[in-house]
Amino acid sequence: MIAETQNNILSLYELNLLIQRAIDNTFSGKSFWVKAEIHKLNIYRSGHAYPDLLEKKDNDVICSMRGVIWKNDWLRINQKFIDTIGEPLKENINSLLYVTVRYHPRYGLNIEIKDIDPNYTLGELEKQKKQTIERLKKENIFESNKKLPSPLVPQKLAIISVETSKGYNDLITTFQKYKHLYKIHYDLYPSLLQSEAATIQIKNQLEKIRENAGLYDLVLIIRGGGGEAGLSCYNDYDLCKTIATFPLPIITGIGHSTNYTVAEMVAHQNGITPTDTAMMMIQKFEQFQQRVSEAQRNIIQQINTCLTEQHTLINQSTNKILLFIKEIFQQQYINLNKHEQWIKNIPDILLKKQAHDLLQMAHQMKHAVHHKLSKQDKMLQKTKQDLYHNIKHTLGENHQKLQINENQLLQKTSQRLQDQKIQLNNIEKHLQILHPNNALKRGYSILLDNNNKVIKNASSIKEQERVKIKLYLSEIEASLTHIKITKYGE
Repeated sequence: MIAETQNNILSLYELNLLIQRAIDNTFSGKSFWVKAEIHKLNIYRSGHAYPDLLEKKDNDVICSMRGVIWKNDWLRINQKFIDTIGEPLKENINSLLYVTVRYHPRYGLNIEIKDIDPNYTLGELEKQKKQTIERLKKENIFESNKKLPSPLVPQKLAIISVETSKGYNDLITTFQKYKHLYKIHYDLYPSLLQSEAATIQIKNQLEKIRENAGLYDLVLIIRGGGGEAGLSCYNDYDLCKTIATFPLPIITGIGHSTNYTVAEMVAHQNGITPTDTAMMMIQKFEQFQQRVSEAQRNIIQQINTCLTEQHTLINQSTNKILLFIKEIFQQQYINLNKHEQWIKNIPDILLKKQAHDLLQMAHQMKHAVHHKLSKQDKMLQKTKQDLYHNIKHTLGENHQKLQINENQLLQKTSQRLQDQKIQLNNIEKHLQILHPNNALKRGYSILLDNNNKVIKNASSIKEQERVKIKLYLSEIEASLTHIKITKYGE
């Protein structure tokens, strides 16, 4: 029974009992399916989860409440999401919750979450994917990265992956198999590859690569070995927009063959697995080598064609000369026949001498023709050798220049990475010194209100208000029954 005083004044406990009775009369034995956004999961060491639930309208929060998922229900619901969606229950998603309402005088109102429908959440994720695609197409950037020219020989790569992942090791192992043929230089930009944190880390690493875009030919995003789990982060609008508008071609090797993500759709090219992605790089080297070999064959073929044409011209000239000599002999023979009567009166010695002179003249002309033809043939052979050596020398010089530029680029890149690493270490030391835990270790404490906000002004505290006192490695909840404010000079 609720006891009232003569002045109708209730104690706090009595008021809470009235609230409990009213809520039990309305909600006792009833459960409801409720649509809400899970903003924060708040998983405690005990295994229980205390999610913050929101409802928004036009991106404004119109309602908020805190729920509870007991440990056994949490384990069951989380496994159901892994089996259905391929990844665990996460924050910032719209969900369909099966809940009961409880009220306790000490702990207040509780929304106990008994179940969550993963199929509803799966539909919301597909809706998010569709909205991302439509938004990118509306902004006319969906095909932007695909339209970038592909490098002829991708020798310098920026790789976003995890050094210990199987996918990254498969990629590097494939490169090592061809290292005796092709030189590929790569820098690893480590990042998580699944979950909500992966979206932010991949985007941050892309921004770092953008600052050094002149050092690379391509960017690879390599996951591999993870199946379908954790792929929803690759449908995030901000990440996909960063990929679509990136100044370098991006190739993805996320490691699955169905249900393409938006990130794969907007990327310049997609390898199904990291090994396939590595072979795409190797094939570009092979294609370039084939083109060079084909160009060499064409040059040699053109040289041989020129030589053949020269030989043909020489043979034609020789035949004309021989034909001319033959005509001279025929004309001489005709002239001899015409003067046959005259010749009969000429002594035999004169006839023999003239025949000898004619034969000697023919031999001299034939020798002169062969000498000229041989000289032209030697000149053609020398021209062919000079052309071949000039081409070989030019290719060698260009190769040496490429090697020099490559070594200089590696030295500058290594020095710059070392400088940035030292800067990051200095920043990390400063952050560790400024961390609040260092102050808490020295005996200081932080006073928080019910909204977990730091209380900076003593005048904002009211009696009977519940507060939290944050100490090093612990936290105290307290109710202020009496407040005495002592002010000090500034």
